[in-house]
Amino acid sequence: MAGLSKQLFVSVESQTQGFQSTSGEHLFEQHTRSHSQLPLLGVEQECRLEGSSQRYHCQGWLDPLQAEAPYRSQIKQLEHDLSEGLRSLANELSDAQLLHLQQLLTTQQRLNRLRTVLLALNPNVKFSPSDTGAEIAARLAAYGDRHPSLARAAMALAQAMDKANNILVTPPLPSMSQQITPFSRRFQHQLTTALGDRATGDPAQARLKLSGAYQEVGEGLDLLYTLTEVATGKVILATSVLLLPSAYRGLEHKPSSLDLDQLLFAGYLDTPELKADLQTNKGSRALSFVDGETVQVMAKLNRSGYFYLVGHSQNGNDRYSYLLELSDEPGPYRFMYYIGPGSVNKWVLLGEFAVDAPYGYEMLQMIASNHSLEHALPNTRYDGKSGYHRLLQEGGIGATRGLKRRQAEQPQVLTAEAVLSFTSAANF
Repeated sequence: MAGLSKQLFVSVESQTQGFQSTSGEHLFEQHTRSHSQLPLLGVEQECRLEGSSQRYHCQGWLDPLQAEAPYRSQIKQLEHDLSEGLRSLANELSDAQLLHLQQLLTTQQRLNRLRTVLLALNPNVKFSPSDTGAEIAARLAAYGDRHPSLARAAMALAQAMDKANNILVTPPLPSMSQQITPFSRRFQHQLTTALGDRATGDPAQARLKLSGAYQEVGEGLDLLYTLTEVATGKVILATSVLLLPSAYRGLEHKPSSLDLDQLLFAGYLDTPELKADLQTNKGSRALSFVDGETVQVMAKLNRSGYFYLVGHSQNGNDRYSYLLELSDEPGPYRFMYYIGPGSVNKWVLLGEFAVDAPYGYEMLQMIASNHSLEHALPNTRYDGKSGYHRLLQEGGIGATRGLKRRQAEQPQVLTAEAVLSFTSAANF
């Protein structure tokens, strides 16, 4: 499940509270929830008491062979629904047909996510070629729902979700990028405002999540938002709007990181024997921070090993890379971390980091191995002005915002290669 979980973005959150009864008995309660951005079918769970430690060990797993059948069944049903739904459309423009098209768009999004999981379970699976998504988009475009302002577009999306509550709104991401642009931030604010008290800024309280993506088309920006259940990843609604250029004039909407993303992932190391992952206490996708904000960075390995972190920072045309300090050890050991057998497959807190200049788009790259990396660290030069150990050879990659380790307790770390991206600014 290690490799699959990285593709499905499964997150497990737990909170434990201890207290004492009036009779002096020590009690505790634990609340745990797991959520994924993609639908998980056939997940089995098991909890057992570990000897005399009075601790429970819980695990969940997904058997690809057993899980493949229900995914194929649901995919087949949704493909049939789409085909029949498109066949029943008339050559007219009406409110009833617009509603029908929006329902088909939601079905298409559900189908896309189920196919993604099935491909992860069985990379050899073949899907019959289909252009239903393009046909739905073309028919929706015929309604001419073009918005000259962000406020009107946000209001249209909010009205399409008139019965939804406890919604966490995330910034829309540009196609083929994880960078949060100034347009992304502004539209997230507009959509949150349009939803009013139906929106929540607390991920722990969110029941639904609004995730968006956009791309340039001939007449402006095509913006698609998908409403999903946080607990199950089930698609509740998908709807799109077209933004005219006047709506985002003066806002940067093109990602500056596309070439950086492509370079970094071109040589991405992903092997079944060693898996590495990075996470923050504020998630791992669509991350955006402001000056002075603090963030906890965690890492995980599926076996014992060593790793180091490289930050790649980009602000306009200014790029550089640096090694991140992970401890107070002398020499090269300050950049290196070891994950022992007792911490395998567990999130290990690397420390709390403060957001600092330079601002912009940044990636943290985790390089891991089951052997010591003491002699594999890239050469650096300490820059007294910025306080970073900058790489002498940038290697064409340079995108990350400034993170400086706080001088406090520094727990443990993991091994392999993983990438965590985020965007920072002086303020929003």
